[in-house]
Parts: sequence; C-alpha cells; structure tokens
Amino acid sequence: MEHMMSQHVRWVPPERNELSAILTGLLTKKAALAGPLTVVGRRSIGRGSFPKEIVTCRLSDGRTIRVFCKYEAGYNHDAHGHRGGVTHEAAVYQRLLQPLEVATPTLYGLHRDASKGGVWLVLEALDNSTHLHKVPEAMGSAASWIGHFHAASQEYLAAAAMPFLKPYSEDYYLGWAQRTWQYVRGRHQHTPWLDQLCR
Repeated sequence: MEHMMSQHVRWVPPERNELSAILTGLLTKKAALAGPLTVVGRRSIGRGSFPKEIVTCRLSDGRTIRVFCKYEAGYNHDAHGHRGGVTHEAAVYQRLLQPLEVATPTLYGLHRDASKGGVWLVLEALDNSTHLHKVPEAMGSAASWIGHFHAASQEYLAAAAMPFLKPYSEDYYLGWAQRTWQYVRGRHQHTPWLDQLCR
C-alpha cells in the first residue's frame, strides 16, 4: 500500500534547458534574479511516492542556490483519501502554510506541466537536513512545531474556508480499521490484539 502509483507511468526528467527556463521564471522574484539561471547539478531522490530531485542552480551573479523539485508526472498516491498528491500539497503551501507564516521551506512556486501533465512543486532545499527518525531528540521540536501549526491553523480556518482540505471523518478512520483487519485476516495468530483494536 505504500507506493500506490500508476504502474504504466515511466517518469522522464525534464531536459536541463527546460528546467533552467522554468526555474528562472519561478525564482525571479523570490531569489532576486537579475538574469537567467543555469542548472549545474541534479541529484535524484529515489525514495517516496513521487519523483523528486535536488537541483543546483548558478545564478547570473555567480551565486549558487539549491532547490527541491517534486513532480506529479502522472503518478497517483491517493491511498484511500489519505493523500492528495503534489497538486494538493502545493495548495496547502500556497493557501495555508504561507499565510500562517509558520516555519517551512521557502515555496519558490508551482509549474503546471502542459506537455506531461501534473504539477511541479519547487521549494527551498534544506541543506544538512536529517530525517526525524534518525534524530530522536528532535521529536520535541517537531511536536512543538505541530502544536503551533494546529493552534494557528484552527484560528485561521475559522475565517477562511478551504474546501480542498481533506477532512478525516469517522468513515475515513473506519475504512482504515476495516482494511487493516482484512489485510491480516487468517494471520491473527501473530497479532492476537488486532481484532479488539479494529473493533
């Protein structure tokens, strides 16, 4: 269930010239570009539900900047309503995270790919970052951020309707309990507590 993608899709990364032109357009205001940037390096990130890469760009004034690009590219990872894909993620950045001014990577912008379909999400690349599960002592900081986010968003959403957000209703949670029970049916000897949990 982890990688629920369209099996027929084979992602082809954008050509370097195309990528340079699109990133120039997206970064012009946020990175104060005086001219076109040049893509000088790319590193694909293999894990996850959508194609991603870190792109190193040289700006016209000689500065170097690294961005994180995530591509919808015809992939689908809805997971029974749990996720909404790159388009949904981009909308959350644009319409919720930015107005709340919570600490997040800088959103450089979105690009709608007319030729291949879907959306590109372009964010600030976080250098020297580490996955949270590798730094257990950082869990407190993560919990603090989540608490601040929920408090701020509760107040904000009371005044700003956002119907694109996914409600996690009773039916949503019941669906996961039912699918979990069906998945382990016949193997309950290894998880004798699961029947009671699902009930």
